[in-house]
Amino acid sequence: MNGKARQVDLLFQVKRYADAEKIIRKLLEEEPNNSTSLTWLALCRFNQRDSKGAVDLVMKALEKNELPATNYLLLAQVYIDQASYLKALKWLNKGRSSFPNDFRFLYYWAFILLREGRRTEALKHIDKGLELAPESIDLLHLKITILRIEGKIEAASAVLEMAQNLNPVHQENHGNKGWINLKEKNFEEALSAFEEALSLNPKSLNYIKGYRYALKTKHFLWYRFLLRIILDHKNTIKWIGVACIGLIFTNVFLVAMSYIDNFYLMYISVGVLVGIALRSSIVYYLDTLADFILARQEKYKLSYTQGEREEFNKQLTILCIFVLGIGASVLAVLLQ
Repeated sequence: MNGKARQVDLLFQVKRYADAEKIIRKLLEEEPNNSTSLTWLALCRFNQRDSKGAVDLVMKALEKNELPATNYLLLAQVYIDQASYLKALKWLNKGRSSFPNDFRFLYYWAFILLREGRRTEALKHIDKGLELAPESIDLLHLKITILRIEGKIEAASAVLEMAQNLNPVHQENHGNKGWINLKEKNFEEALSAFEEALSLNPKSLNYIKGYRYALKTKHFLWYRFLLRIILDHKNTIKWIGVACIGLIFTNVFLVAMSYIDNFYLMYISVGVLVGIALRSSIVYYLDTLADFILARQEKYKLSYTQGEREEFNKQLTILCIFVLGIGASVLAVLLQ
């Protein structure tokens, strides 16, 4: 068992779960009720997107009551992956009660709080976890993520330096360095960091997203300018919306009192309000347009799959039809 256990551990480290599963199934042929092997098999099924199979195997392993901490954590991961946070918290709570010194429960608890937008609470859980495991790279990088989301770049950089000192080759060092440099508008350094992260984990959606975002913000001034207006000035946009509502009532009042005889001000205000309401869609289509342009450049073509390039074409065709329809409607109103 020891030799095969080492093989499984090595295969887990390089994420070769299908190969690990073959060895584990042979172990289970020899000892069908071995809870360690059942837990390993559950981990393989989870990482190969078989959540139901993973849950069934974990529940079977829990009956043997060996490796319970690992099983609680795996169940929590399954439910986090399904966005079933209440179920995940149930198992984290059980695990935390039984294993109060295991920092991993606090890590996943903080992860859920971050997903729910409760960043202050998430930081408290991370700090509790760091009291138990000051050198936990996962906790440090989760803290960096929250700090940079909140715009606390100096604090995020300080924590990143700690993480780099603990483990200089960890892939998240490069990923978080990329996002921090993006916040500081150091596009060349951001690109370099994301390229390094992708060389270590080419399939990471987070690194791919960061790499593309760095390319777009570096090369397209219009993209950077418009995105900054939409995303960095939310309060200003809110007050513009309030002003537009006021202008609509003003226009109606002026027409009612016969001071003016048209609703142009109202039409413009309604158009702006529609734009504000659809700002998420506007950001999506700005992204799509920038991706479409990059994907047509030979230098960056391979950064996008054929399916993605086809999706960009489809979405921009829909956008063009929509814009033409709106334009025709506005023209018809103005010509009345």
